[in-house]
Amino acid sequence: MSSARAFPSRLFFCPERDVADACRARGVTHVVAIGWPAPEDASEGSVAIERVLRIDLADDELTDVLEAATTATTFARVALEASEEHVVVVHCHAGVSRSAAIVAAYMMRWESVSWAEALRAVEGHGGDPNEGFRAQLEMWDAMGTRAATARDAYALWSVAKIARDRDARGYLESTSVRRDPGAGDAVEDDAGGGWAGCRKCRRRLARASDALPHAHGEGIDAFAWKRKRKEDGGGTTRERTPSCSSVFVMPLSWMRGIEDGDGGPTRGKLTCPRCEVKVGAFDWAGIQCSCGAWVTPAFQLQRAKIDAFGV
Repeated sequence: MSSARAFPSRLFFCPERDVADACRARGVTHVVAIGWPAPEDASEGSVAIERVLRIDLADDELTDVLEAATTATTFARVALEASEEHVVVVHCHAGVSRSAAIVAAYMMRWESVSWAEALRAVEGHGGDPNEGFRAQLEMWDAMGTRAATARDAYALWSVAKIARDRDARGYLESTSVRRDPGAGDAVEDDAGGGWAGCRKCRRRLARASDALPHAHGEGIDAFAWKRKRKEDGGGTTRERTPSCSSVFVMPLSWMRGIEDGDGGPTRGKLTCPRCEVKVGAFDWAGIQCSCGAWVTPAFQLQRAKIDAFGV
């Protein structure tokens, strides 16, 4: 008997071994097959499957589940909206972590279900997404579960995890930093996504995909000296639209000093690896942006020191 777990209506998740039985019993028309690498269609020959989406996704806490989630949930939504006769099954090897995470993501994105509610639902049907998937989905929920926010949610989760691991180990592992976009003879174009370079020597410092978002702060009133002035009866200045004079990015391999831990510096300046001019600063405890928002940890490139193209 199939152990397929149903939630919501016409959407299921199950282990790979039960796909064929689930397809026959439920009248499945669309399959999301998840594996590392993506498996062949285990439902072949069981029923007339209309479409199969194969996704490469390792069941690892560091894996970006949100990219897979946006693809898979769009596939499922299109299928279910196209006909009331369509039924979708999501399967991974064990039918516990990856497939459950995708179904939870579907509920969050398309049925306006909170992360906590989605987690309870899949757990009630035997699902148990790994801790990394849980944290990423919770972050995505906080950012609105739009496809456009999936990359940002994963990036913010990644940099927060890097900081936690550094605190726990006392040092930053070299594998935690991103590759230098300006190293070597080959320079990546980031698929046309833009980049930031040193204004003085034009050396590339960051790709658009390295940039980290942050919520805008309250502008000048967010700064401590301004708050003190208001408390002392100094009044407020003319209302200003918060603006950002910096770009915050992921830690990159050219940033000297950020690896030091266990009593080493937690803050310092960032200099261009070619011309040595200061282009920004880093602080594991955080830096306050000119818009008033705190960014923690912070790897800051000053817009006055860089040429930014699409970043």
